[in-house]
Amino acid sequence: MYCPNCRSEFEPHVKECGRCNVALVENLTPEEQASFQATVKVFQSGNQGELAIVESLLQSANIPYDVQNALVQDWIGAGSVGTGFNIVLGAPCIVVPIHYAEAAAEVLMPPSTPIDEAIFDELNATKVEDEQL
Repeated sequence: MYCPNCRSEFEPHVKECGRCNVALVENLTPEEQASFQATVKVFQSGNQGELAIVESLLQSANIPYDVQNALVQDWIGAGSVGTGFNIVLGAPCIVVPIHYAEAAAEVLMPPSTPIDEAIFDELNATKVEDEQL
């Protein structure tokens, strides 16, 4: 079974792509079949939370990506393994096709202007007032 969107291959019992949320097909046409793509690493971390945030940002921008060395993070379903394994095997990293590298960098770039903390203080004060009512 194959995803017509990201062209990933799945076991026969899987009916929907977990990444794209689309129904799988039995075969891809030759034009749809996956071919080698040069990729570039855009993020690397042993922190599952950080990886999830980066994946979410890339998904929301419709940037295709792949997580490499994911087994280092959740080795045989035993949960996160220590940083010793990350050093030996390499921490999980996220790669994108090279022609998406610039778009990924823009999505993952921190804001150029600092966030005005006074705005958050004002919002929190308003929330406290609303809760007291």
